Order: sequence, then structure tokens, then C-alpha cells
Amino acid sequence: RLRLKEVKVAARERALEGSVKGVAKHLEVTIASKCSFGKGQGILDAQHAEVAACLRGLEQQKRDWEHEEQNMEATLQRKEQEARERVQALEDRLVQRDFEVQRRMALSVKEVEALVAKEREKAVQRQQELDEREALLDKRDKEVNRLLREVQAYEKQHQGDGRPSTASIRIPEKIASRKDPSVPE
Repeated sequence: RLRLKEVKVAARERALEGSVKGVAKHLEVTIASKCSFGKGQGILDAQHAEVAACLRGLEQQKRDWEHEEQNMEATLQRKEQEARERVQALEDRLVQRDFEVQRRMALSVKEVEALVAKEREKAVQRQQELDEREALLDKRDKEVNRLLREVQAYEKQHQGDGRPSTASIRIPEKIASRKDPSVPE
């Protein structure tokens, strides 16, 4: 049996070799026929020229795309730089406005402090004037009280003359404070 198998395998191998040789021979004949005759060579040359033209077109398209990509990158970088410059300008303007606002606030605080100081001086001056007036009123009250006592003493001495009496007039007490309670001391 083994021998039979070997014979079958050998027969198959020879058949395959023959068929492969036949296919190869057929391809060689086809290629040779196209190349050997002027017409066949022209077809191959035309196909090669067409393939070369396609390759040149693809290369040109690739170069165009690369050029377009470079242009787009340059445009993008330019726009990005412009955006950075605009942002920087806005930041500078914002810092300047902030500085101006702080300066104005500092000036207005100083103005308010000066106004408050001036009003305090006016209030102190008014208080001094009020104190002087109160002192004058106290002095006048004392003088009026002294005169009233003298008049009442005189009337006690001379009661029967038929003149109107000042006995119903009370001697006023000193007013506790004539100072304005809204003004601090």
C-alpha cells in the first residue's frame, strides 16, 4: 500500500508541475505577444504613461495640500497672535481702569476726610459759640435774679404804696443744659 501511495503522490506532483509550467508559459506567451509586437508595446507604454500621469497628479495634489496646510497653519498662527495681542490690550486697559478707579476712590476718601474735618471744625466752632452764649445767658440770669431780689426786697420795704407787686414773679432755676444734644462734646 505504501508503494501505491507514493506512485499516486508522484503522479500528482508531475501533474501540478505541468499545470504550473503551463500557466507560466501562457503568461510568458501573453506578455511576449504584447511586447513583441508594436501594438502590444504601445498599450504597455500608454498604461505606463497613464500610471505616471496619475502619480504626477497625486504628487501635485500632495504638494498642493501641503502648501494649503502651511498656509492654514500660518493663518492660524497669525490669528492666534492677533488674539493674544487683543487679550493683552484688554488686560492692560483693565489694569489701567482698575488703577484709575483705585486712585479716584483714594481721592474721594481724602476729599471725604477733608470734608469731615472741616465739618468737625465748624461743629467745634458752633459748640464754642453755644458755650459762650450759655455763659452769657448764665451771667444774664444771675444778673436778672440779683435785680429781681433787689426789687422784691425793695417792695417788702415799701409795700403799702399801691404800686403793682413783683411778688408773683418766681426766681427761675438755672436751666440744666442749653447745649445742643446732637453736637458731641
